[in-house]
Amino acid sequence: MCNHAVDIMAINETWLRKGEEDRAPSVPGYRLKHLPRPVSVRGGRGGGVAFNIRDGVAARVRVHPAHDEVEQLWLGLTVNKKKLLIGTAYRPPWLNLEIFIEGLTASMCGLAPYDHVILLGYMSLSMGDKNKNHIPPHDMEGRQDDGYLTCKVGSARSPASLQTIPTVEDQTHCQ
Repeated sequence: MCNHAVDIMAINETWLRKGEEDRAPSVPGYRLKHLPRPVSVRGGRGGGVAFNIRDGVAARVRVHPAHDEVEQLWLGLTVNKKKLLIGTAYRPPWLNLEIFIEGLTASMCGLAPYDHVILLGYMSLSMGDKNKNHIPPHDMEGRQDDGYLTCKVGSARSPASLQTIPTVEDQTHCQ
């Protein structure tokens, strides 16, 4: 946001509780949409997801199917006559990967139809460690040639594919 004209920025691990939105850094020209970690999950401590949305961008928060353990927030908007669904999700390292994927799948399927789905977030995925929170081969297929991983989500009646681009933490810093 420091160097680019960002329309929508996803924020994960806000550590804000319900009603504490005013404690978040205020970014001139943006409005904050926030969803705290549910109190039923670790007493509501930590976590939380949010979006900073530039003024003038007509994005609306979409209510998704309840799945308390999966911290996620979804926006709907139309760009060039295309309906977009933009989500952000946070998966703490202690959350079971299958529960996380089930929650995201339920939301994406429950919020459909959209022309494009964009999912951002911090998902604590371990691509190389086969013993800890790894992605089962039947759920992900790695493609070394282009850096993408394709996650098969959905059901037999409504199959979908979600392309993810793994990134390195802290690769961009504002000064």
